[in-house]
Amino acid sequence: MRRKYHHLGQNRIDDLFKYRVPDRVPVGSMSVGFNAVNAGFSVREILEDPKKCFQAAMWTTEMYDWEYMPHYSGHTVWGAIDFGGAYRMPEGPYESSLIILSHPVQSGKDLDHIDLPNPRTAGRIPLAMQFAKQQFDHGLPVFGTKESAHLKSGGRFFDRL
Repeated sequence: MRRKYHHLGQNRIDDLFKYRVPDRVPVGSMSVGFNAVNAGFSVREILEDPKKCFQAAMWTTEMYDWEYMPHYSGHTVWGAIDFGGAYRMPEGPYESSLIILSHPVQSGKDLDHIDLPNPRTAGRIPLAMQFAKQQFDHGLPVFGTKESAHLKSGGRFFDRL
């Protein structure tokens, strides 16, 4: 079911996409951690469950009368994860990001032995696709933030929703 959010804030986003001046600067949360805590989830829960991430973003947006710009957790660590680096989820109330435990490339020689991952299944791309599907199903702009170069170049999954 595709639900379109008709909200003054969405009109502001539409105005920006159409090069019109909105009535005020659109405001939205780009902090997945804030959304998580605000909606009663841990950051780990949000990072592991795109539905909870989307729910928390929408809840926070409505609570603060922000624009609907939910996004899935984007991190600069995605490149390491896409290529097979080991990582762990945040633990406790003071960690708010994925933590890289080992990088897939330790030296220049490692580049000779690294394979390009499948952009449909690598790392956290499947979770990002689930989140993007929710954006699409709710009539919201589908976008990602801070994806790895691999995801941006080969993952063009937004076109396939």
